Amino acid sequence: MHEHGPIFRMTLPPNTDAVVICDPELTAQVIENPSVWQKTHFKHSQVVRGFVGRGVFTADDDEEIWGIAHRILLPAFSNQGMKLYFHLVLECVDRLFKEWDRLVSTSQPINLTRSTERFTFDVIGRVGFGYDFKALETGTHPYLEQIHLSSEYSDARWQQSFFQSVLTESSFLRNWCALNEPNIKFVERIVAERLAELEKGIRVQEKDILTLMLTTKDPQTGEKLPPDNVRDQILTFLLAGHDSTSTALTVLFMLLSQHGDVERKVLEEVERVVGSEPLTFEKLGRLQYCTCVINESLRLFPPAQATRKDAAEDTMLGPYKISKGTASIVSLWGLAHNPEYWPDPWRFDPDRWLPEKAKGRNSYASIPFSVGHRGCLGRQLSIMEQRCMLAMTVQRYHLRLHSLSKPSFTTPLFLKPHNIFLSLERRACSRLQTQEAKSPLTSAVGDENARLNSGARAKRQISTDKASVPFNTRLVILYGSNMGTCETFAGELALHAVNLGMTSDLMSLDSFLDKTDVVNGCAAVIVICATYNGTPPDNAAKFISLLEKEPDKVAEIFTDTPFTVFGCGNSQWVRTYQSIPRFIDKTLTAAQGKRLTANFLYGDADSTLDDDFQAWKFAMWEGLSDSLGMSGASMKPDDGAAGLEPAYVVTPCQAQEKLEAEKRIGEIRSKWAIQNGLFLGKVLKNKELQSANSDRSTHHVEIELAGAQKYSAGDHLAVQGGNPLEVVRQAAKVLGLELSDMFHIRKASLEAVSSSIIPEGAKLSVEMILMWCVELQQTMSKAQLAILMDRASCPYEKKALEAMRNAYNVEVVKSKRTLIEVLDTYNSVQVTLAELLTLLPPLRPRYYSISSSPLATAGHVSVTVGVVRGDSPAGRLHLGVASNFLASRKVGQLVGCFVKDTKSNFRLPAAGDVPIILVGPGTGVAPFRGFLYDREASKATGTAVLFFGCRNDDDFIYREELEGFKERGVLKDMHVAFSRKLSGRKVYVQHLIEQQSEEMLKMLEAGAYIYVCGDAKHMAPDVRKAFAKILAEGKGLPLSEGDALIDELTIQKRYIEDVWASG
Repeated sequence: MHEHGPIFRMTLPPNTDAVVICDPELTAQVIENPSVWQKTHFKHSQVVRGFVGRGVFTADDDEEIWGIAHRILLPAFSNQGMKLYFHLVLECVDRLFKEWDRLVSTSQPINLTRSTERFTFDVIGRVGFGYDFKALETGTHPYLEQIHLSSEYSDARWQQSFFQSVLTESSFLRNWCALNEPNIKFVERIVAERLAELEKGIRVQEKDILTLMLTTKDPQTGEKLPPDNVRDQILTFLLAGHDSTSTALTVLFMLLSQHGDVERKVLEEVERVVGSEPLTFEKLGRLQYCTCVINESLRLFPPAQATRKDAAEDTMLGPYKISKGTASIVSLWGLAHNPEYWPDPWRFDPDRWLPEKAKGRNSYASIPFSVGHRGCLGRQLSIMEQRCMLAMTVQRYHLRLHSLSKPSFTTPLFLKPHNIFLSLERRACSRLQTQEAKSPLTSAVGDENARLNSGARAKRQISTDKASVPFNTRLVILYGSNMGTCETFAGELALHAVNLGMTSDLMSLDSFLDKTDVVNGCAAVIVICATYNGTPPDNAAKFISLLEKEPDKVAEIFTDTPFTVFGCGNSQWVRTYQSIPRFIDKTLTAAQGKRLTANFLYGDADSTLDDDFQAWKFAMWEGLSDSLGMSGASMKPDDGAAGLEPAYVVTPCQAQEKLEAEKRIGEIRSKWAIQNGLFLGKVLKNKELQSANSDRSTHHVEIELAGAQKYSAGDHLAVQGGNPLEVVRQAAKVLGLELSDMFHIRKASLEAVSSSIIPEGAKLSVEMILMWCVELQQTMSKAQLAILMDRASCPYEKKALEAMRNAYNVEVVKSKRTLIEVLDTYNSVQVTLAELLTLLPPLRPRYYSISSSPLATAGHVSVTVGVVRGDSPAGRLHLGVASNFLASRKVGQLVGCFVKDTKSNFRLPAAGDVPIILVGPGTGVAPFRGFLYDREASKATGTAVLFFGCRNDDDFIYREELEGFKERGVLKDMHVAFSRKLSGRKVYVQHLIEQQSEEMLKMLEAGAYIYVCGDAKHMAPDVRKAFAKILAEGKGLPLSEGDALIDELTIQKRYIEDVWASG
């Protein structure tokens, strides 16, 4: 770079054009455009494939196995995965210290490269597949020795001239593969043994990566990794996973041993945060200066030297024209030593990474693990190993570089340091007092999450009683909620406020508009709100309109008022994620409201919404404490059984009452339906759309509209289903009740939070309560788990539940465990019906895109229902509530439902001559069936093209109808993507869209509207990318500008999505 600049051309052997990039801006273009720049060269490397096969590091982008492996392995390297592996890393550190103590006691130097190799090798063995190599105890392992031999052989190869390497290529490959053969057989034996154990039900609960790979299905394709690829993954982990981290550790300690000032700062932070106590995962995250040191070490000596991606098409890279097939070599070393971004780039200076100095620096200026979709999957594990080693080593030893050291480096695969030795000296007792308070340094590098974690410790130690809350403290709690989650959260806060001696005004955001004077004299306004397809919830639309149109009135209401906003959303809706709550927060801030938390906080329903809510709740109560002059006090919600106050009084019915209730069940249901805005519609048709050969089920259900009910094509139908009878029976068994037992239900008190689904004062059977009133299959929350743990009377079960709570994301979220499932497993945990109704959320309606047109069938509405039925990761049979309910309805039976105006732009253009492009794979075709009937009835003349997708002919739903539309000219073209029909090739709608790029561009230039319906996580983003590419190429612009062109169409209301969460 210093000789040729930040980008230059070269030729790779034998004759491949390449550009070498050392510029962060150009690097960003390569990494952020994976459809253009792809990793496709490994399949041509016999050296790589002969050694580690097709692992996540060495499989190419165009090989399907890479995507499957990446999606399956991703959870293993999440934050929750790191929590599971943390204790294994600590155990390996302790082993290493035993060896170091022995050497220190005899005044021997530490061979740093060898020590860190054995450490990282043992970590990978235990984390990867529960195998203890004991390399730290024995000093080596045959597998590790084979890797050393291969590295030496590879080094010798690199020293050869080009002509020598050509002449010796065949013998090199033969010897290279022979060196690795014992290791391949070792790994194959490990995989085979684990498979045999799993088939016998042994080690099925193991948390290592091997069990994950052998038992988990890819969430996108439903396929598992074949054993031979599992072998390749382990070969990759054992080579790359240990080698790169051992290099990073060796260089880290080499640098630290030569910079006493940095070592002192590290020691001060470790003693302040950890003290004399054992290192914990939570404290590890607070070692912010240690992270700065690691980042700087990785910048100076990135273990991987470069990454390569090849251009899949002609493109632009900055101002440079790049031809298809050109290789881009992003020099990680060059990026990290670019003097434009790193003044004095060879100086070791961890302070570069302090927030105030790192702010504004291009994030691609140092990417030692690379980034993007081909970034290093094991980055988190490597960083955790480095943090643990750094903190615990400095806590235990003084470090100095030994005089034997003569550092040198080779690059057999990763950067490999040699001849580096340390002198260690055990430290005396700490000079600093252990303290939990933050230092200025910690504050400088901390963030809002660190503050929340710090608060979480305090709240376990301090509590607030009613007497400490100022007299007559009142909260205004507002919610915007379609599905009930935000309303439930708001109710929980209101109940907690009552328990603290406060009062609260609880209402929807729209209801608040008639009562804005409640803000006067309140302690705070608390808003909990969701986003619905980018629009406000139904009961928040008027409030949002006020914020948009009347800023003066907003300022009049909220100026100087303490407030906080919590957003509920699902990150699968990338474009509209948290848009409404974020807008509320921004507007109230602009109106000079006083935010109780430092930043806008939110929760993600696609991961751990419950955890996010609890973290926000703590931050909010702490902010309110400060606002009320109660600094240092924590308004701590009750945990466990002590905090479970039933919201209902449930009493058995007498014999006569029971008989009377049985006669009035129909009346009770009708009253309940009316209270919830539902109408009872009669089923007119219910037919299976899949062929007899299909292993799936999709139903077309037609329902008669009641009274004055109306709808438009593009609306949704909300269906209030019922829990399947199998699930209801299990819940009744857990409670020790018969399905026929009858109970009278009423609210426990005026303050009690009760669900509108449960009819107040009704007499209902257990079957009816459990079938119609509560969610029985929702993943259990942490708060629910804490209560069950406290209720466990068996010590063994209590310990097991505590372990489940400590590994919540893996044991509960990932396994999708339900409260009923856990109660059925742990019999010493007892709850009453009243408590169960308090613990479980109300049964929510499910929303379906309407698949009919009022112009064709004004008196009834139809929906297209994909029936959900399958095993959860924990082995529980999961039955979709509404889908199984609708599929089981017979003609003449009633369904509780209501029409839901989406309040979006998902409507046909007003003019019938406007062309439309419809993209709807699977049940995503439902609204387009309605659109096409609408266009036919209105005699629209605009061109219509449909892209539909399915697996094969067996699940080509509505085939005859869709082909009929084409025959009658309603559809000009219908393109069908079969993902399983062609052997070895999966075709999805985005592929067909790109194939029709010329036609699509003509339609868009003629003013066409694009409608996309279906999966939000995978399909919708891929379709968007396809259209972005078409538009960019059509206008002769760089592909990177295609996204902005789609944004323009969205603003013009010509690119419209109706998508839902998957998985």
